[in-house]
Amino acid sequence: MRGKLGLLVLGAVAVVALSTAMGWFWNRSKKGPWELGSRTPPWGNRPSIYAHISRHIRPDTKGLSDDGGRLPDENPGDRLRVAPGMMDGIFGGSGTDAQKATRLRQAITRELENATSDTLEQLYDELLVGSPLEYVDPLLEAVANDRRIDRGRLHALAVW
Repeated sequence: MRGKLGLLVLGAVAVVALSTAMGWFWNRSKKGPWELGSRTPPWGNRPSIYAHISRHIRPDTKGLSDDGGRLPDENPGDRLRVAPGMMDGIFGGSGTDAQKATRLRQAITRELENATSDTLEQLYDELLVGSPLEYVDPLLEAVANDRRIDRGRLHALAVW
């Protein structure tokens, strides 16, 4: 009887240890807490492009209002300016850059799964390189086809 009790206790301890270890591995791959509100944007205290456009768009007028012409990421000291959209595609290639789209999708996925200041800065830095016209189509397709991406978090990130 005593041997059976010891074996039963040992079995119970093994089950508890195994379930604890499995829980640790399971939770490690789960999405962690995610929020943007308390984070400092990589662009500092300037408004986001989305906020800027939202403030300067008028339903009765084409384009932005007069005071919305200078985007928040432009250097106020720059004197040489071109018409909005004029540079789009000038230095571009074929209009598709699958490698860039893949890097951006991976950066977006990292940010949405486990938001840290580092993941946000990496995503922002990747977005600053090159012209969006080069990668926007393959990126949108890759993001739309990736069912692992949390759509609610993606929307919150895009609006932020």
